[in-house]
Amino acid sequence: MFNQNVFRLVLGSTILSSIFSIAIIVFSAYHHMKIQQLIKQFNQS
Repeated sequence: MFNQNVFRLVLGSTILSSIFSIAIIVFSAYHHMKIQQLIKQFNQS
C-alpha cells in the first residue's frame, strides 16, 4: 500500500509547484502591463 508520508510529500510539492507557476504567470502579466503603460507614457511625451 502507498505510504501516507510519501503521499503528503507528493501532494505538498505539487501544490507548491502550482502556486509557484501561478505566481510567475501573475508576475509576468503585471510586468507586461507595466511595460505597456511606460510605452504609452513615452509615446505621449
